[in-house]
Amino acid sequence: MACSTAGRGSWEGRWTLNFNGCLDTRRSTTGWVFLYHGGAISWSSKRQPTVSCSTAEAEYIAAAAATREALWLKKLMVDLGEAIRAVPMAEDNLACLAFIANPEGTGRAKHIDTSHHAVRERAALGAVKFFHQAGAEMAADGLTKALASPALADFRRRLGKVELGEPRAPPTTN
Repeated sequence: MACSTAGRGSWEGRWTLNFNGCLDTRRSTTGWVFLYHGGAISWSSKRQPTVSCSTAEAEYIAAAAATREALWLKKLMVDLGEAIRAVPMAEDNLACLAFIANPEGTGRAKHIDTSHHAVRERAALGAVKFFHQAGAEMAADGLTKALASPALADFRRRLGKVELGEPRAPPTTN
């Protein structure tokens, strides 16, 4: 396999999850990927440390994990001489975006661990910038669930991965 350098923009982060996917513990699985010029440079798939009561809460926890990685990558890019502003971060859950955008929030979010609320602060400081993207277009989907052959091929293309000898077409546009 090789990495395609085709793609739009310089870099962006995307995350998704499989809500309460573990049948034994009911914990969700977080998957995130960061793309640089259309190729995956960092990715993870990991079970969350706590059980979430809603998809919005689980997505918020995933956003916190992806934000920590985005900040680390941002520092790395600066060390490599890249001028980085806010890291674009795609999210498919509107309730999660509302949690991030509204620090006053709702009393229903008080039970979420304080460590996950750093995502709000980083968004307010402009270190990361969140935007909505339909779930069907999320590049991180293959990190949290099994995919059929056509979806797996599309997942690989979205990550910028191609088989050697394959034409290097850009990822599916969003």
